[in-house]
Amino acid sequence: MNAKKQKIFVSIVAVLGALSMRSAFAETWVLVPDMSQLKFQLFPGGLIYFRNLSDFSAAALGCCYNYWIDTTTQDGRNTWATMLSASAQHAPLYVGIPDGQAQGVVSYVGIW
Repeated sequence: MNAKKQKIFVSIVAVLGALSMRSAFAETWVLVPDMSQLKFQLFPGGLIYFRNLSDFSAAALGCCYNYWIDTTTQDGRNTWATMLSASAQHAPLYVGIPDGQAQGVVSYVGIW
């Protein structure tokens, strides 16, 4: 294979790889109308698992340890503080979880 064809092939593979990886970062948004209803469990090492997001959306996996935040990171601490604040006020909050019935980190929270 000459150099030009090889360059084109590598470029196409890189673009296809990037497109396929993008789906791994897609989010499903779950509206929890009253954050005090969200059940969680704290684990040693700073992980907090959420147990009943499926009560609020059919797009979320059922019980139990499918979604978590890592409070050893600044993003995790910010997420946890936001969730606790909403819980104390019985306020609604959108929670971003991995799309496609996949386990993973709660990546976003907010209300807009």
